[in-house]
Amino acid sequence: MERWRIRNGILSLLSKIPAGENLYQLMQKYFGQFNNEDFVRNKIHEINDIILFASNKGIDIKGLTIIELGTGWVPLAPVLLSLYGAQSVTSIDLNHYYIPSLLKKATAAIINTIQNNENSFPIRMDQNKIASLKKYRHKPDKILKALAITLLSPVDARDTCFNENSFDLYFSMDTLEHISPDDLELIFKESRRIVGPGGYFLHSIDLADHFSYDDSNLSSIYFLCHSDKEWARICNRYTYHNRLRKNEYKALIQRSRFKIISKIEEIDQRALNELKDGLQLHDDYSGEKHDELCVNRLTYLMTSVIS
Repeated sequence: MERWRIRNGILSLLSKIPAGENLYQLMQKYFGQFNNEDFVRNKIHEINDIILFASNKGIDIKGLTIIELGTGWVPLAPVLLSLYGAQSVTSIDLNHYYIPSLLKKATAAIINTIQNNENSFPIRMDQNKIASLKKYRHKPDKILKALAITLLSPVDARDTCFNENSFDLYFSMDTLEHISPDDLELIFKESRRIVGPGGYFLHSIDLADHFSYDDSNLSSIYFLCHSDKEWARICNRYTYHNRLRKNEYKALIQRSRFKIISKIEEIDQRALNELKDGLQLHDDYSGEKHDELCVNRLTYLMTSVIS
């Protein structure tokens, strides 16, 4: 059996049994990707690239109040945003997945990266915060307090408790693809309410079939071979992906009254080649341009359109 089907079968089982949530957490705590320092270093570089992208467009992180959607198991982006000078970072998630012991491992990777290769960090960091990170590296709660990071869960991003104009920047990475299109519209509407006039929205979206990360034989667009009904049967609460493509995100952004200041589109050349070699997608995607179907990451810097 294909590796991705085995993993999905295990997660599907966990999603249905009473103890599944606890078992899922234990799997992530001891066997999840954040136990791998190479994985964490790669994530650090990815977040740095996103921050540098915003910086090159004139967005200075220093002094901003930031909200992150999608804490996950480790608030890695909030830590880096704080080190780059954010006044505060509030990270929200619908699920309480945060694992303190994994934050300790991620902190060690950040410190090692800083010490061994400062050129990996594109913008000058707050040296006082770096000192706090080193001081409290084994104490996750004190790290969060010292860096002015607040983790809140469960929080429904469609309808938060925050006042209007509470934040300067709304940030997400590898999160929007796990949210249904209808809920995305409501989340975008709420994000416009809680980000002040002149504020910004910075989203990096992974459009690739996430099962392809567990199975190198799988194309990043393999999930486009399934009908909506088939895909709904395959997915469970832990593996849901909305499969939205570039043009669908563009339309959603326009309907939600955002203006795209700048964007990055990354195309998977392997997937392009597979289409040229005859990979058959579902009829729902027939007629779509191959280079648009094969965009596997979108990064948007946006602002609100003033009514």
